[in-house]
Amino acid sequence: MCVLSVSTRVLSTRPFLSPIEKKWISFQLLNALRDAHSHNVAHGDVKSENILVTSWNWVYLTDFASYKPTYLPLDDPSDFAFYFDTSGRRSCYVAPERFFASGARPDGASALGNNDLQKISHVTEAMDVFSAGCVIAELFREGAPLFTLSQLFKYREGELNHDALLTSVEDPGVRVSPTPDDESTCPDLDLSLQDLIKDMIALNPSARPTFDALLHTARGAVFPEVFYSFLHGYVWSINEVPTITPFATVPATATSPEILTPVTSAAPATASTTKGGAVTPLHTADAKPPETAVPRDADHKIEKIWADYESVEPYLLEDIGEDTITDVRVDYAPVEAQGKPLQVSLSSMILRIFED
Repeated sequence: MCVLSVSTRVLSTRPFLSPIEKKWISFQLLNALRDAHSHNVAHGDVKSENILVTSWNWVYLTDFASYKPTYLPLDDPSDFAFYFDTSGRRSCYVAPERFFASGARPDGASALGNNDLQKISHVTEAMDVFSAGCVIAELFREGAPLFTLSQLFKYREGELNHDALLTSVEDPGVRVSPTPDDESTCPDLDLSLQDLIKDMIALNPSARPTFDALLHTARGAVFPEVFYSFLHGYVWSINEVPTITPFATVPATATSPEILTPVTSAAPATASTTKGGAVTPLHTADAKPPETAVPRDADHKIEKIWADYESVEPYLLEDIGEDTITDVRVDYAPVEAQGKPLQVSLSSMILRIFED
């Protein structure tokens, strides 16, 4: 399994990501952070280096930073460099309200001293929203970070306009044919990717939407409906954590598929040499019985996709509209044994269809 960080995947790995694949990665990131905050778990250091992408574009959010300081001094960048600039690129994803000036205090921390202030581990959802917005912007800016540390300080003081930074963010749109029912599912059909990022990096923390609100407003406008109704849930079921290790001994049954292994003779292997007319047998180690091959988890996953094909097929047709496929009921076939995620580009295949 090949796993790369978002920054590496965007900048130096071919084939380069298409716009719909970037949206798929952004969608998964918002879902991961929404689920984390629904369990009262903040990340604290969302950046491109901490977002891993597999070869089939499945996202893993790593390095939850509860041990890192929530607030940083404006006049001492050494703390930022030590905790949040491990790549040395000087890119900054930290929310501006996490920096405090000398003699000032963040909201709700007026009674704390400088040392205690930096040790607070109370990252809010708005802080993670800002960081995620910076990552999504970088993803669509071909790996160019949205803010450096100095730019973030200017943005914090109102000296930098983010509109100029987002002009390179292209949003091809995902809507094909709006219907009257869209207003009930997506309150803002004119929402663009730039608008979404602007909301996420708003200077006022209270103006930033929650992750749940972001996913709701972007549904059918920024992200295709198929992400919500099918793709995310189905790919997750393919990558589900195994309940049975693939290295466990599987007893052979009449109904289990046969596993072909090389057949060797059960008799011990012997050899002989001839010296001076006398034959001297050479006894070799007794031949071991054929070992049972480790069951291939990929085979089980392929069988699962094959069993689900009738349910999946409507999502793979190029001439079918999103309004039709949202009504399809997907009944996933059960899988008896699961293991490592299968490197099947099912998600990429569907993404390419909706990109066209």
